[in-house]
Amino acid sequence: MPENEVTATEETPQPPKPVYFTYKGTDYTLEFSRNTARITEERYNIDVAEITQHVMCAPDLFKGALLLHHPNVGGKLAGEMWEAMTEKPALHLRLMTLFIYTVSSVFEEPDEGNGVSWQ
Repeated sequence: MPENEVTATEETPQPPKPVYFTYKGTDYTLEFSRNTARITEERYNIDVAEITQHVMCAPDLFKGALLLHHPNVGGKLAGEMWEAMTEKPALHLRLMTLFIYTVSSVFEEPDEGNGVSWQ
């Protein structure tokens, strides 16, 4: 086996479910793509290595999770929605899970036979 080859010993984790909610009669979905995770990192200065230690980033993760499906939602409306949400600790945990899962997907291996080896 070449030095750079990595073998997976565990199954790939299943993606976390998006967050769905309705606010003032409008349905919303919270989740991240690689692009919106990158934007969230840059815009809100979120460091994935420290995300679990900084509770104050929860509203920013919420705003970032809106970007994929609701890019035109402004900061004021996003802030109002965050303030109206119930069970914020559980929501924060789900948003962290969605964010970390998406960021981690950068390291997914290509399908067998489709990868490019390197030395």
